[in-house]
Amino acid sequence: MKNLNTKSTISILLIALIPLVHCFGQIRLNDANENWLQANKLGLEILKTCKKNHGDIDKNDLKIALSIICKEGKNRGQSYEALPPYQHFYIKRDFFIDRKNNFEFLNQKNPFPGFVFEDFSIVDKNEKRYYNKFSKSFFEINSVGFENYRHFPFRFLKLALENPGKVFYVKELNHNGEKLHEILFAGNNSFKLLISSEENLIRQVETFVTNQPYGDGTAILEFRNYQKVEGLSIPSTIISGSSYESWGELFNVYEVEILSEKEVKIPSEKSRKSYRDVKSKYRRMAEVVKLAEKVFLIENISENTKGDDYNVLFIEFQDYILVGEAPISNDISKKAMRLIQQTIPDKPIRYLLQSHHHQDHIGGIREYIAKDITIITTPGNRQLFEKIAKANFKWNPDSQAKDPKDLSLKIIENRYTFSDADIEVQIMDIGPIPHAKEMLMAYIPQYGILWQVDMVSFKEWGLNIGPSRILKERIKSLGLKVKLMAGVHGQVMQGQALKKYLSKK
Repeated sequence: MKNLNTKSTISILLIALIPLVHCFGQIRLNDANENWLQANKLGLEILKTCKKNHGDIDKNDLKIALSIICKEGKNRGQSYEALPPYQHFYIKRDFFIDRKNNFEFLNQKNPFPGFVFEDFSIVDKNEKRYYNKFSKSFFEINSVGFENYRHFPFRFLKLALENPGKVFYVKELNHNGEKLHEILFAGNNSFKLLISSEENLIRQVETFVTNQPYGDGTAILEFRNYQKVEGLSIPSTIISGSSYESWGELFNVYEVEILSEKEVKIPSEKSRKSYRDVKSKYRRMAEVVKLAEKVFLIENISENTKGDDYNVLFIEFQDYILVGEAPISNDISKKAMRLIQQTIPDKPIRYLLQSHHHQDHIGGIREYIAKDITIITTPGNRQLFEKIAKANFKWNPDSQAKDPKDLSLKIIENRYTFSDADIEVQIMDIGPIPHAKEMLMAYIPQYGILWQVDMVSFKEWGLNIGPSRILKERIKSLGLKVKLMAGVHGQVMQGQALKKYLSKK
């Protein structure tokens, strides 16, 4: 497969948009309009034929069951180590759609290092719910998203045809010995379609993406060996991947298997009653909580009412502030900084403690780099963080792109202590653990406060999972006297709940 880089995407977009402008007198406006109309008309004609050949995903009598399986997937954003080679994972998603009886079902198994996330969704006349087997919770949804699922071609056709004024025919080209139509959709989420000239089926989709914290890149889907099922043309093989200058390339191969209705295992109604409603769980909304003198936690900085929440730690020293974690995005980091400065207005943030390299935990790291804040991390993350600091954000410039700063790192090997006359914070690497090869946590001995990440998520995950047991072992082996435990996920654990956790074998 020949992968097109970001520069080629930009070139295609510019070529397609040239007819829309006057070009400083070189192209007459009438000619530009005519070129645009012809490119738009031809593109729409091809897409309409393509949609017909792919089949009607919304038809009222559709009944289909299938699996999409990646037998040796690599999840770069949740990898065991920050750099390749990445671990292999088995990923499986089962879909069952029966539109005649208004029933939709999706079961997913997504292993990550140290965890196995498994969930299912049911949508019918009685319930519309997503169930998380890992946290034993549910919340309301509208659809299982089969027609919008990111690994199938249908959603791209749907989006383009719902926005006909943003479709451009570019050219016909030869690709892997086959003639293909090249069509651009220049909407908010721009993408390029390569459509078989002979079969009029989508062969490849290339989407330009800006991914925090990795920068500008290209996401690619390639569809091979179409099969006819229930009037739909569905690829038997899907190659999914992405390419980033700062992150390299990674591609996974998915196989699509057609199932019988009997092969779809739907959890019983009785078992579903054991799940609790996410709404019933206690959650603050980006609220600063004082854990002890000079120790604070911003609970649920993401203001999430479903799924995992994220917390940010910050500790006041005499001359500066140390922050724990930059999750999700730069916008979340900006929100955290505002709340921190409102709480402690007269001291600068000097350090960001970054527990490990997983994408959801470093999504907002560039905002700290742009503020000349030193990143506390482990040796294995140095190269990745150096690339992130220099990543291209040309299409959606962030603070670091607008005013670049040199990356400042504080590398922790084994253990390091930050202290002054008021407070002492011991930072230690407790890796390797199954979730990540290197993992930092912080301990404040004078208060018995432990800050940990992705090992205990109190009131969100169960406490019998592998990482929770490993953390308990580390606490005992290090001789830590823990009286309060806070984490990036979940609620603060203390009192009887903490005693029970620490004492249980």
